[in-house]
Amino acid sequence: MHEELYVRDGSKIRYAMLVFSIIILPFSLLEFAVRNGTPEFSFRLNTPLLSAAVMMFLSFFDGLFKSLMRFLYPYLALLVAEFLRFGTVSIFNREMPFDIYVISAFFMLAAFGFTFILYFIAQGKMRTKIFLICWPVLMAILATVSIIVRILPFGAYDQVTKGVFCIGVSDYIAFLLLNASGLSVAFALRDDKVKKEKKERKSR
Repeated sequence: MHEELYVRDGSKIRYAMLVFSIIILPFSLLEFAVRNGTPEFSFRLNTPLLSAAVMMFLSFFDGLFKSLMRFLYPYLALLVAEFLRFGTVSIFNREMPFDIYVISAFFMLAAFGFTFILYFIAQGKMRTKIFLICWPVLMAILATVSIIVRILPFGAYDQVTKGVFCIGVSDYIAFLLLNASGLSVAFALRDDKVKKEKKERKSR
């Protein structure tokens, strides 16, 4: 099956991805959180988020990735890096604060959804972009409810049900940016081939 949804030549989406990569990059190096009501800035290396930002930057260059798959790679990189992070915690018995753990799991869920949807679109097996629109909207709504109501994943104790209560403000913003990048890809996709085919089918 041929590629039904596509990004037309000259589309501005690659510039949008470049902007998203530049904006997301600082969030992979700095953390802003509210811990027990006290705002705190700290340095941290968030490898999964850094991987996604780098792949978004590379997707700007058409010469490197020609196909629609280039927009899948940032989310795939995030998914793989999050998976490896959880793997190192399990294999090497590392400790990860619970508030970071649940946020990472939520990023992993979002990345899995984007990877799954974009893969089938790029393979021509998904003929609608509605799922690519609905997924980031759903993820953003869940994240916003979490930050407002101060519940999982962006509001959590660092030790499951006790310890310091943390609200991951910078992670919330980075999560919204990640979903906004996916939404921008959805709006950049053209579906005139599908519409034309449906019109011809109706006329017959």
